[in-house]
Amino acid sequence: MNYQCIKPVYTLWLSKDGGKYFGPGIAMLMEGIKRTGSLSSAAKEIGMAYSKAWRIIKRSEELAGCKLLLTRTGGAKGGGAGLTRDAEQILSDFTAFSKEVDTEIERTFRKYFAD
Repeated sequence: MNYQCIKPVYTLWLSKDGGKYFGPGIAMLMEGIKRTGSLSSAAKEIGMAYSKAWRIIKRSEELAGCKLLLTRTGGAKGGGAGLTRDAEQILSDFTAFSKEVDTEIERTFRKYFAD
């Protein structure tokens, strides 16, 4: 059989207490917050409503048991957001873990489906 046009497709999530704790969506949000300094801008970049982005962050904070987002309320200079040290660590670990999983899945895929 010719497997040239197929590839494995999956979504990697971390779960805690039966809830989605951390995955690609929150990772993209966090990267956007780091880049823009704003949850609103980060959500807009990935086509997500601000209210949904806020709920995702809050849910992950509940499951993590720590703050992930540092916020500054508006005013003359406007508001903003940044990541806590814990959030930076989780994002870094998840990114490294994802890359390693990608490599292993690709290796295993080739083992079974290479021509």
